[in-house]
Amino acid sequence: MWYTWGIPYLYEEICIRRAPQLPALLYALRSSSEDLAGYVKIFRLPSVLPEDAPDFVEDIVTISQLCPHLSRVALGEPQLYTNLYTCAPVFFNLHVTHLCIDSYVTPPPAVLTGVLNRIGEHLGYLCIRIPCNSVGEAEISTAAVRFPVLDSLTCLVEHTNIEYPFRIMNDSWKMPKLRRFSTRHADYSGCRHSNEVKSRHQIGRFFDAHGSKLHFVNLASVICRILKDDLALKVLKTTPLLEHLVIHPLDLKTNDVFVHKNLQWIDFRQPFDKSMAPEGAIGGLIGEDDLQTLRKRLPALRGVRNLWALPGHLGEWLDSFPPGAVSTDLESFSFDMYTRRLRCEAGSVFWEGDVDGYETDESDESYEDVTESESSEESVSDPEEDPSD
Repeated sequence: MWYTWGIPYLYEEICIRRAPQLPALLYALRSSSEDLAGYVKIFRLPSVLPEDAPDFVEDIVTISQLCPHLSRVALGEPQLYTNLYTCAPVFFNLHVTHLCIDSYVTPPPAVLTGVLNRIGEHLGYLCIRIPCNSVGEAEISTAAVRFPVLDSLTCLVEHTNIEYPFRIMNDSWKMPKLRRFSTRHADYSGCRHSNEVKSRHQIGRFFDAHGSKLHFVNLASVICRILKDDLALKVLKTTPLLEHLVIHPLDLKTNDVFVHKNLQWIDFRQPFDKSMAPEGAIGGLIGEDDLQTLRKRLPALRGVRNLWALPGHLGEWLDSFPPGAVSTDLESFSFDMYTRRLRCEAGSVFWEGDVDGYETDESDESYEDVTESESSEESVSDPEEDPSD
């Protein structure tokens, strides 16, 4: 009985971390007396796999064809993109509603545009890095791409690649239902430096176009550094429905005009572990006086939460546990993740035990004023950014 009840949950989400798992999974899906493939809804490929796995791509495509209810795909394996995306018309010929390409390597531009055009009609969540070439020009078609039901967008951004991605989203992407927008810092330094003025302009265009619908915004510090004193003007004044903001405490603390009528929750991305928080600072870099000032400026504020040294890719998970999900010590909980334990308490989410070897969403460099370092170099043109679920 327990086996029968457990099978749907066991096969609902498939995560491939080692090449030998694929043929074994394929055999199970084909040979089982019951329809195991019908249970599969989520497919994740997060790890680095050997390049010499001969049938790897073919197996993935076959598995996708066997699973009629597959709707969520997350790819984080750069080595296979070239081969895998040659099969994109087959692999993505599905009603994929969630797509995450969480890697510094992206598909060839023409293929990426084709994939987005093919599945954009059904996408509710998209996580992506819009690539650019060595000159800083976006390597993606400027042809219009429609996302009629896209609710959540996450964009991996680099301080060297801000203007062009936003320009692509502003000029080519149609997202009438967008409610959640996230940015994650990823300093790959593959393009030439941003033009700060043009970047600020494109970011402003994005919030002018979509801000009135946004309920959730996650701002990487590199975006706040570009906006500087325009942070409140470009973001807060264009998002009247904003309820939940994720931001680094210094980016909020240095902005004296941070006022909003409807903002209810703030998550502070702390760059260090909870055990390293400065003494006397309740919110890491935010003290009691700062919180009192915030409450005066934010009349609807219900609470704040600290995210201690958490990697950026936990953002989608955190969306399922808003700051008010744990309000008392009795509601606190922990669970194992990535061989470690994540602890959720009232006002705080942190790793239990050693945090070495885990990168946060904001590297130490992202807290430097990158625009100052860029000003010494020749300003070229453009880069850009995106959201989450």
